[in-house]
Amino acid sequence: MNRIPGLEAEQEGIHILQIFASSLDLNRNDRESEPSYPPDLYRTVNRLNVSLPLGAFGLMEDEAVLFYKLNVLLDLKQDLGWNTQLIDRNIGLLLHIHDVFIDTLEEVATGKLSYDSAISRLRLP
Repeated sequence: MNRIPGLEAEQEGIHILQIFASSLDLNRNDRESEPSYPPDLYRTVNRLNVSLPLGAFGLMEDEAVLFYKLNVLLDLKQDLGWNTQLIDRNIGLLLHIHDVFIDTLEEVATGKLSYDSAISRLRLP
């Protein structure tokens, strides 16, 4: 978890917390060359992201990691219990969305599943 710096001056007590789930190490084979990704992975992630209610999947290319990220708006004027409950609920949502889609994304990332097959499996519009 990480807060986004520099936004505190805009609204006193409001902070944006970023929650990441690093999903897949796409460089598992310890290849010496730069990792390459099937074009279908980018297409599938982009198509999926426009359908998600919150958050987004992304790819950190240099680290060869596929991740899911969700932002939570915290209000430090609220008591600790309120913010803690908000974080807890959003982590639950992050884990649920991650778990629903990660297996399909892994198959696309490894070339085992095509874009069209992934979209069909995920029942995306």
